[in-house]
Amino acid sequence: MWLPCNPASVTQSLTRGLSFLQAYELRYSANYGFIFKDICDKTHLKEACEIFEHIKRNSSASPFYFTVNFSSKSAPLFEPEEVYKIERLYSAYSPAKDYYSESTHNFIHNLFLIFRQGFEAIEGCYSKMSTIENPGRIAETFVNMKGLNGYTLSHHFYFLYFLRLSRCDEKLIDFNVRDIIKRDLQLMWREHQQDKEMHDLWYERLAFISLACPKCLTKDDICKILSAQRPDGSWTGTREEDRHRSKIFHTTLLALWALTNATHPHAK
Repeated sequence: MWLPCNPASVTQSLTRGLSFLQAYELRYSANYGFIFKDICDKTHLKEACEIFEHIKRNSSASPFYFTVNFSSKSAPLFEPEEVYKIERLYSAYSPAKDYYSESTHNFIHNLFLIFRQGFEAIEGCYSKMSTIENPGRIAETFVNMKGLNGYTLSHHFYFLYFLRLSRCDEKLIDFNVRDIIKRDLQLMWREHQQDKEMHDLWYERLAFISLACPKCLTKDDICKILSAQRPDGSWTGTREEDRHRSKIFHTTLLALWALTNATHPHAK
């Protein structure tokens, strides 16, 4: 197991952060269920397992959200040398300067509506309750998206990761989803290298990068996360938008997931 910092400090940090989320008066979303399940599976910390069971008991969401296994054999995993190297095909990429502009917010909102439809298709495929009716349309909508950055890039990665994890991409015979996931990882890593501000998106990138490439996070990345934890156990991004209650919850959960992925990459 690769431990970039003192194992005791990581475990203590995880426990404090999870305790904060347990006490935080915010309705848990089923979308967070599989994150808490993953933290529970990998760390066996009772706080994560208790939150997951609470979400499972009180949610009417699809079983998809409570059975996903991020450590399954179908999970796409990458080595750092695959992620750190920006392939020539994407060398002209440059990240947006402002991830929070009004136009970006509108684009993200519209993109999320599309993602929601896609996840419904994946849920049906994963649970075998139905099949993707038009895989060509989904492929065209998601797999071929270009010009993404910031939150749109990270959520594009997330969707494709689930597509591969659930093996639903087997229906998309014209595309190599793993290669496109690798491209997204490379682009997120480049954004991370260029973005020195520890806002909510900074944590989201590291959570997603470490999910598919646990060894990609450096000791410096892990220690930055540990040192940024607040006395109450939470994490808050550096932007004004990050100080809303829902964002504090979001940032804290992502910081915990990044720490978990980097120090406990596989379920026990």
